[in-house]
Amino acid sequence: MSSPNLNNCILIGCILLYSSNIISGTISIISSATLCMLAPWLTIIGFATVSGSMFAKTYRAYKILTSRKRINPIHDYHLYGIVTVLILMETMVLTTWTVMDPMKPEYRILPRQTSPNNSFIILVPRLLECSCKNFVIWLAIILTLNAFVLIFGAFLAYEARNIKLSVMNESKQIALCIYNVALLCIIVIPISFFLPNTSGETYIASSGLILYCTTTTTCIFFIPK
Repeated sequence: MSSPNLNNCILIGCILLYSSNIISGTISIISSATLCMLAPWLTIIGFATVSGSMFAKTYRAYKILTSRKRINPIHDYHLYGIVTVLILMETMVLTTWTVMDPMKPEYRILPRQTSPNNSFIILVPRLLECSCKNFVIWLAIILTLNAFVLIFGAFLAYEARNIKLSVMNESKQIALCIYNVALLCIIVIPISFFLPNTSGETYIASSGLILYCTTTTTCIFFIPK
């Protein structure tokens, strides 16, 4: 495999993504501003670690393939630097978000319902969720940044597809991961915005996306090894 140490970074990122699902699930039970911001931190940093590692692996293969002259060896610490830069960029956005417009827990009143046991009793259900004033703006910034990384990574994977050395060429695996992430984002993100969240449908959609993409990425990179 190319850059096996980066596979450890991918695994760490997947663990962070799995952890974010657990934290997101507890938000509906525990009212905590810390948990409200911890969930996006884990999700975004985990995703940056995974996508950054895939990007770095592809970058090394691309440089080897396209270089017309002898190049200096690309060591693992160079690749770790790429991952670190991406994580720092995400951290800057998250820190700004946390300081300026943090997510806070709040109860949203759902439509009233008549008690099935007594028609004279009106039930007023509440849903505990996290929100902030400019959530759409923060989401757009993060999605734009990560979309750029994925698109550029897909380009490098396409350019490096002709590498004959199988241990260096993981362009097919990376392309498949990017395809899965992009396809599900296109489906789930609109659903998350337009689906009426009356009993946690948004959480089911987003957590399902994270669970599927994370598990798929883990299987693609580790099962064949």
